[in-house]
Amino acid sequence: VIFSINEENQGTVKTINRAVRQCTGEYILFFAADDALCNESVISNHVNSFQKADENVYMISSQCYMMDINLEKKLENFVKPTAATSFNKLSAIEQYKVFCKSCFLAIGATAMKRSMFTEFGFFNEEYKFIEDWSYFLHLTRNGGLVRYVDFEGLLHRDGGVSHYMAEGELPPHVLAYKYDMLKIFENEIIPYYFVTCFYSSTSIYIFLQQDLQ
Repeated sequence: VIFSINEENQGTVKTINRAVRQCTGEYILFFAADDALCNESVISNHVNSFQKADENVYMISSQCYMMDINLEKKLENFVKPTAATSFNKLSAIEQYKVFCKSCFLAIGATAMKRSMFTEFGFFNEEYKFIEDWSYFLHLTRNGGLVRYVDFEGLLHRDGGVSHYMAEGELPPHVLAYKYDMLKIFENEIIPYYFVTCFYSSTSIYIFLQQDLQ
């Protein structure tokens, strides 16, 4: 076990890029310190799934359970297996179009090839907190595939910055998260598709309309 500690808070994206550069294994799986793997088979399930997958599959995702604050009570399944199975049949650019509408896979339940970062680059440090959605879009738009395999992957504690539901003025870290979302629309979606967007204080909505020629 290696502890690599930032001298100051760098945000999620820079911290994960720093970790990736220190990894030496063939596959990488990362998740937040307040989450947990579902069982002792998660890592082997990811490895076995990669070994069966095509060469252009760079991410293997699994089921993520939204849990209470103590990781004891299951609130809901993050991934709808039926939708994910249909997603597996799509080409990379078709997967990109799905991700334009939502980030429906959980990054903490998603393992990736370390070679992916050599071929497609690291997480975009223009964003501070959102590494997953932006990279799902970047990868699939550039020809890399994501596969969902229906096994239990992650227990995810609800209530973090990505699921902030409290009323009143948003704290700075939540505002920064929302700003990341807007920048992702600007950088990863709008230049490639004509879209209609609108947002409220807690959510941003997007409607994919047609390809730009």
